[in-house]
Amino acid sequence: MKQSDFTENRSGEFVNIGQDCWAFVPAPLPPKLELSWGLVVALSEAQRAIATLEGLGRILPNPELLIRPFMKNEAVMETAE
Repeated sequence: MKQSDFTENRSGEFVNIGQDCWAFVPAPLPPKLELSWGLVVALSEAQRAIATLEGLGRILPNPELLIRPFMKNEAVMETAE
């Protein structure tokens, strides 16, 4: 493991364990969340959107029609990374 493989935003620290060997020690879980008004609003909007999709899924004769495009988009995003 090389320290250069990790970004500045890593959630832990490197500890020298001797003989020029290093170990990554992760920060304790769960991380502290700082709730801002903007985050609360975003979570509320996301919850509302999910509830809308759930409602649509209940009235569609074939819910796969709603789900399949999202699955395809997710698969395409995974291969792009």
